[in-house]
Amino acid sequence: MCTGIQPKQTIQDAFRATAVARGDQAALLGGSSTWTFSRLDKASDAAAAALVRRGVGIGDRIGLYCPNAPEFVLSYLGILKAGATVVP
Repeated sequence: MCTGIQPKQTIQDAFRATAVARGDQAALLGGSSTWTFSRLDKASDAAAAALVRRGVGIGDRIGLYCPNAPEFVLSYLGILKAGATVVP
């Protein structure tokens, strides 16, 4: 059983809690780059803000077509943080 996850906690809430707890630890390895939890959290916040500025919000569905790369995770989290639903 997973520990530290609260009932009805969203994926983005669980990720943020992990980013706070493990900020400087590696979250993703892709090619020659390493993404820490903190870096991924900040970058996905920026992606969410960009989506919201473009009118994306709660109830919207956003298609995500991306190779298996760190950018997929960044985009996935950004869409969730903007309040939309990811359609991979």
